[in-house]
Amino acid sequence: MGGDSVKTRGYGEILESARERVREALDRARDAWADLDARGLGQEFSQGFQELGRSISRSAGAAARGIRNLDASRVWEGLRHVRFQDVKAYVRDKPFYSLALAVGVFYLGSLPFQAVAPFPPESLPPPFQRELTEEPTISVFFHDTGSIREMRIEEYLEGVVAGEMNAGWPREALAAQAIVARTFTWRKIQDGGVEERGTDASTNEQEFQAYNAGAVTDAVQDAVEMTRGKIITYQGEPVLAWFHASSGGRTATAHEGLEFDSEPTPYIQSVDDIDITKDLEWQRTFTLSEIEEAARSLGADTGPVRSVRVGRRGPSGRALTLVINGESVSAPRFRLVVSSEAMRSTLITGIELEGNTVTMKGRGFGHGVGLSQWGAWAMAQRGKSPEEIVSFYFKNTRIERFWE
Repeated sequence: MGGDSVKTRGYGEILESARERVREALDRARDAWADLDARGLGQEFSQGFQELGRSISRSAGAAARGIRNLDASRVWEGLRHVRFQDVKAYVRDKPFYSLALAVGVFYLGSLPFQAVAPFPPESLPPPFQRELTEEPTISVFFHDTGSIREMRIEEYLEGVVAGEMNAGWPREALAAQAIVARTFTWRKIQDGGVEERGTDASTNEQEFQAYNAGAVTDAVQDAVEMTRGKIITYQGEPVLAWFHASSGGRTATAHEGLEFDSEPTPYIQSVDDIDITKDLEWQRTFTLSEIEEAARSLGADTGPVRSVRVGRRGPSGRALTLVINGESVSAPRFRLVVSSEAMRSTLITGIELEGNTVTMKGRGFGHGVGLSQWGAWAMAQRGKSPEEIVSFYFKNTRIERFWE
């Protein structure tokens, strides 16, 4: 019946009616918030309503596409995925969130789907501003001494930025690194931190990310301070904020660079990077025994090495597999086994077997996923802001401030 209603009424009329009904619903909800605020309960309501707004925004775009195509099945598909499970924890823990959601659902739920569906997320009124919290204090394992310290997260991030990026680089590049490092840290903490150490973070680069408090400069401190509390989000949640030294001209998807498939990462896409590869090409020669040993450690019993070539490649051109004597092995894992310093990337441009050695050539440095640090440097040189740099590598995301 919904499809017939759309066909018999002009789309413009439906759209205008929809806008009016949604405005009315949101006005009433905001009036309710103001009343609660006067009673000292506004913060509870604000956070609850914000979660509802995000949930509706996630589904509105799909529903809108169904309306525009007069496709009732797509409308339903979009609307039925309103993710109220996103707020269940809040509702359980704080009863006034339930009140906030009840008010929003009562008014928005009373609208026919034609009133909500034509609104893509960007056209919906923005949700209430994220409530800022106090700057977190986190526990950090210092691998050089074996000690654990409690410290403010922004102080910790100064050491991370100094450890991950040259402190003499442009401020905008350092600030972009600060946003990405902060997001990486906060997401990892949400996912359990460093469980084997019983801490939120670690200064061991293999466990967490690099850290060098001794390299902190005024420029690094300024970069962290100017982005204070800023975190990259996708649909309201912190992203997996990977970064690497150089993409070699094109960034990688999470699957091809890291073999990561644990959850969807639509914000990580293979993009053409600023081309500064001339100085970032690499070449490394391995002995045949090194190649054989690495393959064996990955479960491939190749015997004496007679041939090595790239097998499958990913969207960016990176090797997904290497074929050694006809046996296929994972290229990203092979790189880690032979040393990521030696085999600097899986963006391989040539392999030559001669005598008792194999010489590999390639571009870039690192797994290629997320922010390219050399790309950030080049973009900063061209006048791009930290936010523009981050948004270039993390598509369809927002940068939100989480704490004061």
